[in-house]
Amino acid sequence: MYYDHFFKARLTSPGDFLVAKTNDYIAKKVLSLLTGMKSGKVLEIGHGRGKFADTLHALKGPTNVEYFGIESNPSLTEAGMKKGYTVKCGKVPPLPQDKGWNEFDCVYMAHVLEHFINYEAASTVLSQIADALKPGGTFVLFFPDYSDYHDDFYSVDYSHEYPLTKRRVRDILADNGFTLLSMRSMRACFRVPVSSLVFPLHLVIKFACGILFEATGMDLFFKLKITFGRNVLVLAQKK
Repeated sequence: MYYDHFFKARLTSPGDFLVAKTNDYIAKKVLSLLTGMKSGKVLEIGHGRGKFADTLHALKGPTNVEYFGIESNPSLTEAGMKKGYTVKCGKVPPLPQDKGWNEFDCVYMAHVLEHFINYEAASTVLSQIADALKPGGTFVLFFPDYSDYHDDFYSVDYSHEYPLTKRRVRDILADNGFTLLSMRSMRACFRVPVSSLVFPLHLVIKFACGILFEATGMDLFFKLKITFGRNVLVLAQKK
C-alpha cells in the first residue's frame, strides 16, 4: 500500500525532537497569519502522522482554527480521523470539492510538491490551491532543496519525482496565482544565522554516515546523514 513504509517507519529520538521543533515553528507561523480573525480555516495537504495538526491544536492562539487534512495513505488517514481530525483519503490533484472544502485562509504543504511527476502536475495542484484559498489567503510550502540534497533527494523517498530549488519554486508560484512573501532556508529546526553554524556539522555527519550506510546498509545511518539537509519554508499570498 502506498506509503506504508512511512507509516511503519520509526523516527530516531533526535529526529523526533527536531521534527517537533520544526512543526512548532511552522504552526506558530501559520497561526500568526490568522491574527485578528475570530476563526480560521487551515488545509494541510499531506496529513502524514498528524504531527503538524497536533502541534497546531496544542498551541494556544487567539483564533479558533478549523483544520482539514488530505492524506494518500488509508492507515494514516484512519489514524488522523481517530484523533478527531477532518481528514480525507486521496491524492491531489484534484482537491476535494465537497461542501466546506474551500475558502481556506491558509493551505499548508510540507514535503509533498516534490512527489508530483512533472511541472504540469505541480502547476495543476498549485492553481487548485489558489482556487481553494480565500482572496488574500496564504500558501505555506515546505520543501527539500535539491541543490543541497543532491542524490539524497531521490534516495530519501522512492516517490520523489520533481526536483525543487528556490528559483524553480519562485517561478512556478508566480505562474500559478501567487505573490511570494518570504522564502527562508532551514536545517532541521535551525534558521539563519544558526543554520550557518550547523552547516559544518552537517557536512561531517553527511560524510561519516554516508560511509557507514554504504558499509552496513543500516537505514539509521541514512536518516542521520540527511538530518540537517536544507529545507525551505515559503510563504506566498494568493493574488
